[in-house]
Amino acid sequence: MGKKLLFVFLLGVIYACVPVSGKEKVKAEAEDNLYFYYTACKYAESSGDFRTALAFCEKAIKLAPDEEMLYQNGIRIAIHLGDREKAVRLIDMYYSRFFEKKKDDPHIYAYFASLYSRVNEYEKAEKILLEGVKRFPDDEKLLSYLVDVYFKENRVEEAEKTLKELLKLKGDDPKIYYVLARIYLFKGEKEKAVEYLKKAVEIDPLYTSAFTLLGTIYAQDGQWDKAEQVYKKVLEKDPDNLEALNRLFQIYVQTDQNEKAEKIINRIVQLDPENKDALFKKFLLYLKEDKAEEVVEELEKLYRENPDNLAVAVILGMAYESLGRYKEAEELYLKVLEERPDDLDVLERLAEVYVRQGKYDLAVETVNRMLQINPEDYRLYILLAELEDEKGNTEKALQIINKAIEKAPEDAVLYFYQGIYYDKLNEWEKAEKSLLKALQLRPDFPDVLNYLGYSYINREIAVDRGIELVKKALQFDPDNPAYLDSLGWGYFKKGDYEKAYQYVKKALDQMPDDPILNEHMGEILEAMGKKEEAVRYYKKALEIINKTGKEGEPGLKEKIIKKLKQLER
Repeated sequence: MGKKLLFVFLLGVIYACVPVSGKEKVKAEAEDNLYFYYTACKYAESSGDFRTALAFCEKAIKLAPDEEMLYQNGIRIAIHLGDREKAVRLIDMYYSRFFEKKKDDPHIYAYFASLYSRVNEYEKAEKILLEGVKRFPDDEKLLSYLVDVYFKENRVEEAEKTLKELLKLKGDDPKIYYVLARIYLFKGEKEKAVEYLKKAVEIDPLYTSAFTLLGTIYAQDGQWDKAEQVYKKVLEKDPDNLEALNRLFQIYVQTDQNEKAEKIINRIVQLDPENKDALFKKFLLYLKEDKAEEVVEELEKLYRENPDNLAVAVILGMAYESLGRYKEAEELYLKVLEERPDDLDVLERLAEVYVRQGKYDLAVETVNRMLQINPEDYRLYILLAELEDEKGNTEKALQIINKAIEKAPEDAVLYFYQGIYYDKLNEWEKAEKSLLKALQLRPDFPDVLNYLGYSYINREIAVDRGIELVKKALQFDPDNPAYLDSLGWGYFKKGDYEKAYQYVKKALDQMPDDPILNEHMGEILEAMGKKEEAVRYYKKALEIINKTGKEGEPGLKEKIIKKLKQLER
């Protein structure tokens, strides 16, 4: 850049040194310097050196204050730099020199108002526009700009009044009805908003902003039939309107009309086969309908026809995951990463399939790769810590979480994990401190409320306080089996075996293969004198542990074996 600027500078010097005399010499020097400053300004701007460009532009304006283009360049550069003070000063200079000469042109009012609006000088913009509207009351563009200014100043009433004036001039403009509808929504007048939106789509059935907002209002009010009709009317005019098709699909999904939803999503995929979002929606819908095998067959066919379509490859990989075909998913993700090595979503899926296959070292390697790409994403540290903990490296997991806390000291989730790892390392005092810190940062964190509550109950530190915390967690998620079990266990510790049985039974109905829940039910039945039933649950818990290799709680297997020995004597 330096050499080119030097060339421009030398060019200016050469022109300035051409021998002339008297007034002609002064004029020539001014013109030559103007050419130099203007050229230097343009070059500096094109080179990205906006500060230097603005300095040259200002010098050019001093030499030629009647050149409009110089002001326009200077204002544009100042705004780009974020130098509001200089931008305002240049606009003021531009306005004072040229506005009066051009005030018979309605466009000049809109132009200067837009400049002032860009630098948040709304009062000046409003003053110019009001003057323009007074002189040109039938100019819809000026009224539109005035509405924008009122919105930016949050002066809703003035905006509404101006829009209604605008309607008198252009009653067939759907945008005016749409903006009025937004105003009425803002004011809480939903019925009026719907009235204006219906008018907007009556004028232009394909006006996307209007029909989507109208459909959304109906859907939020549970008026699914009306929402459906809005989108169907759009599709009558434009059968391939993807926005309407997607909205209609969501309605059918939310109202459990799966067959209709399937028909619509297949149409969307047909229109846009490379749309990852559409493929993903189809995949989720088919899973919901227990058609995983079917969607895999379709995706495989689509992938064979489009082997370079990476979006299809990713969704197919996820479909393989849903069927437990992890090796095939792994192969697809690795292929995608050859083309997109920094795709964090695909790397996350790859880490997951490694975990599912027990390839923990490869999973750790993948997450570390993700951290290299995005080192500031502290959530990745949670994933890495969980992997290390899964491998049995709880101390290392704790070190990773502590590092994450340094990056995000106000994140409650990190303190939750810190508490879990301290607990696993038998450092309860530190664990409790971490859990309380998590609740301090996020008082309504249900997982922490349950974990801390269960810990108080299980350790018999403060059973009543533990029950209170678990009940609070259940307010946020009333059917959560882990929370129900914790509450049942609290009642067990208090000797209320009937209540304990009810809550743990509810939890077991949802998670019949959880070793902790089965062990808890065994203890409850044993306390109720139902030893044979208790033995059945203890044996099931032991069978699950032996099959999965996971106890759920430290020492659970040994505890169950002792219980069985006592009961089978």
